[in-house]
Amino acid sequence: MTSSELYHVKQSFVLGAYKTLIALPLPDSSSADYIPTLVYQARAHIALNDPAAALALIPADSENVAVKAVSALARYVSAAEGASQESALEELRDLAVEIEGEDVEGTDQDKLSVRVLAGTAFARAGEVEEALETLGAETEDLEAVAVIVQIYLSINRTDRAKREFDRAKQWAEDDLLLQLIESSIGLVAAKDGYSNANSFYTEQLGNPSLTSPHVLTARGVTRILRNEIPEAKSDLEESLEQQKGDAETLAAFVVAAGIESKKGEAEELWTRLQTEHPTHPLVVDVAQKADLFDEFAAKFTVPPLAVPAAAKPSVSGSSTSGQDTASTGSAPAASKDGRESAGNPTSSPSKVFKDLRDQVKKGTDTVHTSALSSIVDVIRHKDAIDDRTLALEHGITFISRLPEGSLATDLQNKTVELFYNDLAHPNSTNIGNCYAWRSADGSNNNVNVPEMGKAGTPYARSVQQTHPLPKHELPDAGLVFDTLLKRDGFVKHPAGLSSLMFSFAALVIHSIFRTSHANVEINDTSSYVDLSPLYGHDQTEQNRVRAKEGYGLLYPDVFAEDRLLLLPPAVCVILVCFSRNHNYIAKKIFEINERGTYQDPKKLSKDDLLAQDEELFQTARLVNCGWFGSVVFSDYFSSILGLVRDGSSWSLNPFGEIRAPDHSIVERGQGNVCSVEFNCLYRWHATTSMEDEKWVNRVFEQIFAGKKPEDVTPADFKAAASTLQSKQPDITHWTFGDMQRQDNGSFKDEDLANILHNATEHPAAAFRARGTPASMRLHEMMGIEQNRRWGVCGLNDFRKYLGLKPYANFREWNPDPEIADCAEKLYGDINNLELYVGLQAEEAKPVVEGAGLCPGYTISRAILSDAIALTRGDRHFTHDYTPFNLTAWGFADCQRDPKAFGFGSTLGRLFLRTLPNSFSENSAYAFFPLMTPSSMKGYLSKMHLLDSYDLSRPKQLQPVQTVQDYGQIIEIMKSTNFVAPYAARAAKVIKGKGFFLVEGEKEQRAIYVPLFESKESLDNIGNYFRDTTRKLISSHSFTLVGGKTCVVDIARDVLKVVPVCWAAEIAGIQLKTKENPQGDYTPLELYDILSEIYSFIFLETEKAKVMTLQAKVQAHVDGLLNHINANLGLVSRVISVVESVTSVFNKNKRNEQHEIVNRLRDMGHSSDIANIILSIMVGSTVELSLGLVNMVNLFVGSESQQAIQSLGTSGDLKGYALEAQRLDPPFRGVYRTMPRLFLDIGTANLNSGIFENPAVVDPSRHPKLGYLHPDGCFKYLGEAFSVKVMTEVLRVVFGYKNVVRAPGQSGCLKRFKDETRQDLRFAYLDEKKFATPWPTTMAVQYDAPVSS
Repeated sequence: MTSSELYHVKQSFVLGAYKTLIALPLPDSSSADYIPTLVYQARAHIALNDPAAALALIPADSENVAVKAVSALARYVSAAEGASQESALEELRDLAVEIEGEDVEGTDQDKLSVRVLAGTAFARAGEVEEALETLGAETEDLEAVAVIVQIYLSINRTDRAKREFDRAKQWAEDDLLLQLIESSIGLVAAKDGYSNANSFYTEQLGNPSLTSPHVLTARGVTRILRNEIPEAKSDLEESLEQQKGDAETLAAFVVAAGIESKKGEAEELWTRLQTEHPTHPLVVDVAQKADLFDEFAAKFTVPPLAVPAAAKPSVSGSSTSGQDTASTGSAPAASKDGRESAGNPTSSPSKVFKDLRDQVKKGTDTVHTSALSSIVDVIRHKDAIDDRTLALEHGITFISRLPEGSLATDLQNKTVELFYNDLAHPNSTNIGNCYAWRSADGSNNNVNVPEMGKAGTPYARSVQQTHPLPKHELPDAGLVFDTLLKRDGFVKHPAGLSSLMFSFAALVIHSIFRTSHANVEINDTSSYVDLSPLYGHDQTEQNRVRAKEGYGLLYPDVFAEDRLLLLPPAVCVILVCFSRNHNYIAKKIFEINERGTYQDPKKLSKDDLLAQDEELFQTARLVNCGWFGSVVFSDYFSSILGLVRDGSSWSLNPFGEIRAPDHSIVERGQGNVCSVEFNCLYRWHATTSMEDEKWVNRVFEQIFAGKKPEDVTPADFKAAASTLQSKQPDITHWTFGDMQRQDNGSFKDEDLANILHNATEHPAAAFRARGTPASMRLHEMMGIEQNRRWGVCGLNDFRKYLGLKPYANFREWNPDPEIADCAEKLYGDINNLELYVGLQAEEAKPVVEGAGLCPGYTISRAILSDAIALTRGDRHFTHDYTPFNLTAWGFADCQRDPKAFGFGSTLGRLFLRTLPNSFSENSAYAFFPLMTPSSMKGYLSKMHLLDSYDLSRPKQLQPVQTVQDYGQIIEIMKSTNFVAPYAARAAKVIKGKGFFLVEGEKEQRAIYVPLFESKESLDNIGNYFRDTTRKLISSHSFTLVGGKTCVVDIARDVLKVVPVCWAAEIAGIQLKTKENPQGDYTPLELYDILSEIYSFIFLETEKAKVMTLQAKVQAHVDGLLNHINANLGLVSRVISVVESVTSVFNKNKRNEQHEIVNRLRDMGHSSDIANIILSIMVGSTVELSLGLVNMVNLFVGSESQQAIQSLGTSGDLKGYALEAQRLDPPFRGVYRTMPRLFLDIGTANLNSGIFENPAVVDPSRHPKLGYLHPDGCFKYLGEAFSVKVMTEVLRVVFGYKNVVRAPGQSGCLKRFKDETRQDLRFAYLDEKKFATPWPTTMAVQYDAPVSS
């Protein structure tokens, strides 16, 4: 166990308190703390750039490995480049090897120190790989992790740095160094507006015993990033006072002064940095850029013009300035009009740039500073130029003043080219629904070539056939199959891909390929990833799947593509999920009604109903196709490249605008046509799992009863297809996988999920020659013959087209001698190897980084090109992929989220949305369905993430039962047999006791009764809320023209904020306002934090987002508890235990705290006081604010408003508060478990048997059995507290004269009923346009107060 003294030493080093550390006396040499303290002190000297002092400190005769390592590091830092440095590095390499042995002087911790010191030296030397290897990929030494993170940050691999931090959190305690690592990553990743880093540094600097210029500089840099420049400069000034001349602090100061546009100060600091630290990276970087500027400027030359000899003056002996001009050869030459000649060096562009550069160096005032700023901005932000710097105006002015000549012409032409390239030529899209919506057959994707990629048009040819492949010279297709393709035993996929991976692949393939049986040259589906298997490949097919009832829905669980019925059932299940997703989306778009145009179909005429249905259907289709594309570029793409094995959420983004260096637009959205070459690329039958092979064999036997695969002919196939077509039922009665539809037309969730679970568990087969099941013989033969009819190129022609090296012989194509020899005997020459067979029987790529699909080498390259062409070429994924066309909610809903659980899985979101009771919120079956659970177990284990996922086969949950009866609800809420789920959730993010909101009624009353129910307490609370509400209305109101009317966003700026202000005061959290810009959070930031904590614990969050929300809430809880503990006097762990105890009980500190905090201490709460305060914050804010918003929304403009106003400043408004809570409560009800029940309290409170005229506001109401209050503020903090707050706020709002809603949309509370969330009465759209329980905006206006 580490001693308290050594702990203090270590923390001082971690926080950069180097001088404090050096001043400490060394322990006795016999002490166990001696070596670690010695090493830390030596490292502190090195950190202060004084390696000589470190060497002087270190005993020369020590054999301890850590001491020898720190000595070598000091010698490396002090040595000049060359042999001395290399000698030190070699010694560190030897030590890194030496510590692997047993006969070494030093403890295990000393050995870890060797790795850290050696890794540090190697990183400084630029040997990144050696540094990482030395530190250890799986190290559980936090100091080593810190160095690894810094290395990754230095090479712009924030993702890997974050992964190291996440790994460390699995085993490391809540150490100060762990927080420092998180802050460092936050600075680079710009996470949460740098608030976490800022809070951490501020907390450390609040420790009176810490003197660390290092932390001051860190906070200064953080404040620069937060654009808090005056505060940043204050930190940097203080840091320089403590450690004069520090390079990093000076560099940061230069930046701060530059941003503040204080030219003199910035130049003075810059000169000082250049002089004192000429090798600092910033100095070196600027010098390199200056040299580049000179290099490019020198390239601007203009041919000299002919100048009459008479115009050249003679060379005089001296210039007017007394300087010798003979060395220049001549004086400035003038043209006939008196201007300098273009051939004269004084007017050449290189001279202009040189003069400009010289003037910059001299700091003269002749250079227009705004011109310089604009040039710098254009260079740094060429894709986002700040036009406020007037770069355009300065540029045109410069061109206009150039003398006539080639330079002026070239620059003018470049300017015209720049402006022309700003816009697309020709236009990319048009306005109107016929362009915003996808056509059923894919036509009109390219608005200028509307037939491109349309269903029913010919395939394209991508590759010119240069080597002849005459059909009569090619081997028999059946012989080829039996020799090279027919399965010879099952080989499991080497990367762990599941059968479901290739079920999804089949869906992608059948979306873009549908060869006509009548004419094999025609593709009967579109050439776009438009979910045509779901929606149909033409208008007739599309009409078959649509209900057309005014909501834009599909029939339950239907899809259009009958070919899929012959494939393994998992393909159809995935499509059913997309079918359900379409209906979910259409319902949500109808509920939100973003443009206010949708109505209940029962109120519409037939034509209007069909028009509304069309708009909802087409919009939902766009969003659903966006989902499909997101799955392709998340789960599917991640599995293809093997990224999922590494825990990476990275993906290509082919959709965005890309500008070439000349500012022209790289083509996108110009359409696509599928080609015959790529048709034969996607023949992946070799990957068929053992279980799917059995299924195919069974279907084969049913269709071709009694026949062997080798005996079935194309004629048999056509006859069978015709028979199946004739027996096909109506589309709403299609079935597959031996399932039956229910009475409502849908399949049972558990039946669909069972197929998905099985397909996830079943390993796919490997790509390889001799891997295709025998039952697919006819299919492959027909494919080979079809490709020959198309005249498709050979494999080598295709490889040349892709820029790949052609194969020289068959052994190079497939090193398996048996396969290569057979192929050679069939085809003779490698150039005769046809594409279809060559792709399938090619050697498969091994499992390496970047390879997950592991097909043949050629396929693995070609599919990436095809994926980009399919998506980037699609106008509906590019130019028309907009929030307007998809609606704001729909556009947000279908976006791929790299931060989503499961490394950005979209398929997991789809499964949890459409089959919510069939997966747990962290099920590997949901988030990694394209990998087998057994393979993911190994990969997650290596990433130390095994505990984050549930790898067991999911069990079906029973659906929630809803209870609406008033009496039943009362009995259930009283019964101990029905448990609220809150305590279990809270325990996941809050450790220890004190979070009383989730405890029993007895524990809750023990807190809130003494705190909130005395008259004095209620008066104080009422006064606070009354005064603060009035203050917020005053500060956030604005006056209309004329000054007689004021407007305020009562929801956003007042009612959401006032409870947060109260809670923040209790917790001692400083809110950031105009008056207090250095606060910890803005009121709305704190509101968002508390709302996420509340949502996680008390609401039913969308299942796919639970784990991501849990991680965020854990960070929120930790951050708030840090602030609360700081306010309670619990100081940094660097302080000794004695000092900490003294601080906690310091009377002066206590007197500064809120009365509620003092009262809690008086009640005997010391160990759990922080959690109690957190509990009060969560319970008294966001739900209460929602109740306040609903209350004001209910009464403003209502019949009750006049009565409320008449009660004035002292009337009893309790009845109105209770009625508002009954008629428009924050939430509809609550959940109980065992069994799963939803108690619909909102409906029960409208029971006419309990409440007479239940829909009417009656403040004098005395219900027979009383108001039903759900779990929440009324229950956790007491009715007295809740009513007091609501009545005082109500009194203030309606105390203003003529309070009415603001005009139009501004005065509406923009909410909608979300049928997918039972617990919510209404939902809102947040800033990112996701559905949220929390209100956003609603403005009211009132008469401006008359100034006296």
